[in-house]
Amino acid sequence: MAVVVFIVMASTVLLCGAHAFIDNNPKLGKYQDDALCFGWKESWYQMLRNYEVDPYYGRTAKCVKVTNVAPYTNDSTILEVSYGGSKRWYAKATLLSSKGYSSLNVVNLQNVLPRPQMNYNYNMTDTYIACDSCKVFRIDYIERGNGCSLWKPRSKVMQEDPCCNFIFDLLCGTTPKYYIYDNC
Repeated sequence: MAVVVFIVMASTVLLCGAHAFIDNNPKLGKYQDDALCFGWKESWYQMLRNYEVDPYYGRTAKCVKVTNVAPYTNDSTILEVSYGGSKRWYAKATLLSSKGYSSLNVVNLQNVLPRPQMNYNYNMTDTYIACDSCKVFRIDYIERGNGCSLWKPRSKVMQEDPCCNFIFDLLCGTTPKYYIYDNC
């Protein structure tokens, strides 16, 4: 039922032309509040995205995952970001609110050990979250926010989720799709 309400509200915004992205709407905040999910116990894997090269996740690397390695306090935590099976870096993940939102629908990531060649500071905006099955993000640094990625917790990577896939397709398009999870 929640998905139906989300789709109706998103479609209404699209028809009214109120926002650049139909998911950028504070009324949809209850479907985008990442604070409901933080403190997770298992790694999350990037399953797919609609862009080929990502500068923060090994460019075209497979097996991109994030693992929570510190307690979630004051709307932030430390994540281990890994890709390609052996590359990794650590990020402070801080939850923020988009303009007009009361929910925490933006994840800001900054590497915790800055080096000249690796000074990361970027945002991923939640478009849809189901804490037990998937997250769909708008990637703010890819094509002015048109980049999207779909993530799943380790326990769900082999399970088909028509709802999450539909929302990704609706909000991010059906092509192109680059599958990042590769039996990691």
